[in-house]
Amino acid sequence: MQERTITDILKNKKQMIQNIAEKRRHIYEDLKFLDEQLSSANEKEEKETYGYLIERQISRMQNTLRGLKLEECRILLVWESFYQLDHAMFELMNRLYVKKETWYTVESELHVSHEYVKAKRKEALGIIREAMEQGEDQYHSERP
Repeated sequence: MQERTITDILKNKKQMIQNIAEKRRHIYEDLKFLDEQLSSANEKEEKETYGYLIERQISRMQNTLRGLKLEECRILLVWESFYQLDHAMFELMNRLYVKKETWYTVESELHVSHEYVKAKRKEALGIIREAMEQGEDQYHSERP
């Protein structure tokens, strides 16, 4: 996972989770509609032609739902890793990305150098990236 992706997740968690929930809601509505269409096709004995297309569309939407679930899990895993950072790294990353404070503000209020902030930021991102890789490996090994 790239640094930019991690920092975007830290900055935009709430909106990203809301967007996933909204997409899910729309997909469930569409799946309900498609299920009704499939039932109608079965009743009219159009399953071989029209029903097949509907089943393929349902399958694609179910795959999209799985992708959204994976995306949501990745977001939550970034945050879980973020919570596990030591105090100094957590405070620094929280101020830079969650609270969206400027580097200058963080450096001056914490009384640390720019180099210190860069080093701690790099270390924190490495820890989160490593946790993500381990989490994704676990996810793929647990799937059938």
